[in-house]
Amino acid sequence: MENRKFKIDINYLEMVYNMISSTGCEEFEEDLTNLERFIHRMKHNFNDDTQYRNSIAAYRENIGYYNTYKQYYKYVRSLLKTDLKFYDVVHPNYKVMNIGDRESLDIAVDFFKSQNKFFSDGIEEYLEDDVYEHLEFITPNEKTDGEMHFIESTGDAFVIVPNHKNITKISILIHELEHVIDSFTNPKFFKNRIIRECGSMFMELIGTDYIRSVLDVELNPEMRRFYIHSIMKMDANYLLHKNQLLYLGDKYKEFNSGNLRKIIQRYGYTLYDITRLNETCLVHDYYYQVSYLIAVELYNLYKKDKDNALFLLEFIIRNGNDNNIFKILDSFGIKLTQGLNQYEEELCLKLGI
Repeated sequence: MENRKFKIDINYLEMVYNMISSTGCEEFEEDLTNLERFIHRMKHNFNDDTQYRNSIAAYRENIGYYNTYKQYYKYVRSLLKTDLKFYDVVHPNYKVMNIGDRESLDIAVDFFKSQNKFFSDGIEEYLEDDVYEHLEFITPNEKTDGEMHFIESTGDAFVIVPNHKNITKISILIHELEHVIDSFTNPKFFKNRIIRECGSMFMELIGTDYIRSVLDVELNPEMRRFYIHSIMKMDANYLLHKNQLLYLGDKYKEFNSGNLRKIIQRYGYTLYDITRLNETCLVHDYYYQVSYLIAVELYNLYKKDKDNALFLLEFIIRNGNDNNIFKILDSFGIKLTQGLNQYEEELCLKLGI
């Protein structure tokens, strides 16, 4: 058993797809779409089909989301108001370690079991399935940094983790396994685009500290958290410029494409800027931003009151959605961004920055 390889069988995925498709149930359409994309990515080295999109057309698509998401932008801006400025994503020099697949899973499972019964039971539920057929460690690939695919109609959860030769192999595994626990508990939770990552990011943050308790990794946990912090701040800077552009686009959205382009250029934006800032969908841009800020507050709370932090996360997973998350946080006395400066300063202090 110890020598058995973790491998997700594409033939099995296709069998599940055909089985769900044969039911003809419209309620399973989302599962079919997710499976189709996952199978395609597995077959094509995690490359998605990408088609050229007219920059103005993509711009108009994002303008359509602007008013829905602008309520979250004030929280994103808070990431740019702290003292630490980033001009690029940092690239940590992690300690090289050849951590086996089974060892990585064992450490991750022990981590969840060291939390509370909710997370311990959640990871046990995943292990009850044949974990060897639902988990795969892949050669590191720039097209994916780990992913989880949950098929609600069958209850299957498939996890992909890059086989990095450092602690990120385990920290990413912890991140993705938390998505599994979320989905098993509340299949609708992952569909909340604003808060879907809060539990997985929090678990990765505290998971790095746990890894240090079982492996000799020096300051690698802080390096990992600093790396994540730099990504979040760089993404926030990207959204700063994107929101400025979308504000103008929303103001002049009734103009035809030619006149819209001229107006935008009059404000100093080039056609290149329009293309660059609309390469991604605004919906995707917000997947991690607010979730990360929630994770930071949970991390700070966890250091003072582990039980309360875990109870709050469980409550969010069971009951939270994009519409009620701020009411839930308020009811627990959590003010988003209140601990952001402290978190950042402690990271810098530990890393000597």
